[in-house]
Amino acid sequence: MRKGKMKRWTSVICVLLTMVMILSACGGSDSGSSSSGDTGSEDASAGSENTDTGSDESTEATDDAGAEAADNGGWHVEENTLPIANGDVELTIYCGFAGGARQIYNSMEDMDIVKKMEEETGIKLHFVHPPENDDGTFFTTMIASGDYPDIISDGFASYPGGATAAMDDGVLLDATDLIQSKAYYYYHMMDDMDPEVREKRIWSDDGRITWFGTVFAPEYLDGRVHGGFLVRKDILDKAGITELPETYEEYEAMFEAFKAEGLVPWSLAMKEWQFRDYSPVASGLGLTVRNTHLEDNKVVYSRTAPEYKEFLEIMHRWYENGYINSDALTQSTSEAQKKFQAGEAGAILCGSWEIVTLEAVGQANDPDLEIVALPFPRKNKGDAIDTMKTFILNPDGRKGYISAKCEHPEEAVRFVDYLYKPETIMMTAWGVNTDEHTLWTEDADGNRDWTEFMTDNPDFDYEIGRQRYTANVLQGAWETIMEKKQYDIPQVQQAWSDEAWFKNTSYSGLVSPYMTQTTDEAREISQLLTQIETYGDEMMFKFITGERSLDEFDAFVEEIKGMGTDRLCELYQAAHDRYLSR
Repeated sequence: MRKGKMKRWTSVICVLLTMVMILSACGGSDSGSSSSGDTGSEDASAGSENTDTGSDESTEATDDAGAEAADNGGWHVEENTLPIANGDVELTIYCGFAGGARQIYNSMEDMDIVKKMEEETGIKLHFVHPPENDDGTFFTTMIASGDYPDIISDGFASYPGGATAAMDDGVLLDATDLIQSKAYYYYHMMDDMDPEVREKRIWSDDGRITWFGTVFAPEYLDGRVHGGFLVRKDILDKAGITELPETYEEYEAMFEAFKAEGLVPWSLAMKEWQFRDYSPVASGLGLTVRNTHLEDNKVVYSRTAPEYKEFLEIMHRWYENGYINSDALTQSTSEAQKKFQAGEAGAILCGSWEIVTLEAVGQANDPDLEIVALPFPRKNKGDAIDTMKTFILNPDGRKGYISAKCEHPEEAVRFVDYLYKPETIMMTAWGVNTDEHTLWTEDADGNRDWTEFMTDNPDFDYEIGRQRYTANVLQGAWETIMEKKQYDIPQVQQAWSDEAWFKNTSYSGLVSPYMTQTTDEAREISQLLTQIETYGDEMMFKFITGERSLDEFDAFVEEIKGMGTDRLCELYQAAHDRYLSR
């Protein structure tokens, strides 16, 4: 039923976002807020009218199918024409709210983008946002109250059993039938996806569409390593290092040289996601620092593997030698980055999307700052390593879940689908030009550039401007023009080169984020992980800092196995096997 060939729509070439956890875990803003870091150009060749949003005001379809329905493989999707309603429908959306936007707005409904969306769709939009720096408590309390918004875009990673369990519990609506009949742009967004890949990614094992509302990313971002070690070139030069380190031994020599210059060799925020999820130190040993990985399609709990002790030994030695800052357990990512930008630290862990902003902001105070990405450390030169054994991606990140309490489910599905419309994607990515401010200009070929209002504004830096005037959290797909500006730059291309993060790397050990568990499996996994990962993190920090001796590693293995790691692997294995057989 689901394997029919979909009609091609070549204006957007995309795949499902491989790194969903990245967008939700970076950029210094709340969950779901913008994390991109491009600076944009200031020399656009032609301007646009101040009220131009890049949106098509007409209700005609942009696809040459016109008003014809797509009837294929169980789908019968009619064109999603605008307006969706006539002002008589109200929808409430739960989503993140960027810190920069909070500075000037009470809610996203105050933003120009949202006002434009209301104008185009004929739907009045209201928003529920978690408080700034929320630890997940707000979502949990909201769900427990039984008072759900109409659309919930995030949070179900913390729900026992995830989104599928929430559907079974009557918290979420199984909107599969509505999606197959009303989600016109979503249907076409999947057009260029390999049918086999599409089958594995879009559907749960029991035939429900569980990825509606997730972000699509351009093809050139799929399968990328999105984080690793960065160093300052000026500090490399000062320390006399002419060849990028590749082995653990060479890293130690580099750190020793940085230390001799009076610097913090590696400015680390140990409790933050960059270390726990992107741990290149662990990747070089063939494992992750958290959860599970694959070995010959067999799910293995990483922290009980012999290689995990090697990882702890390396990290402890580096900590004891002063290569890692003594406040690593309390330091935040932003604090680590500030030390790096100020020339007080030689190396940090960083995401690819952060590189431009990291360098641009740093250069404002230190013109000599130039970023260089390093290969992932490994035991011997030339060793192949598996960088994607770093984590299990969050299968319940940003989505367009429809609440079971929603009184207008058809309109809700059509609104989420509207976020996949190419013109809407442009609007959420670039914002809305108004009489008060011009955010971007556009030339005759449709190429856009940011204006000085965004790139050289004395009242805010570029990233804050992005958070104030764009709406990444409502974006259905990454906008290609902007993302190429962000990633097609020398610094990122160097990071992605065969001399840096891509040096003899592979992805064979990744447990797919698209596998689905049954409700019972998911609930049991959630219960197990709560205890296992909390204890595992606690002991990892103690081993690294020396609070617990590595002589006790075998005892630790028995302790954490007693919490159910073998059972956890069994549950993941069952889900993984079903995923492979789809």
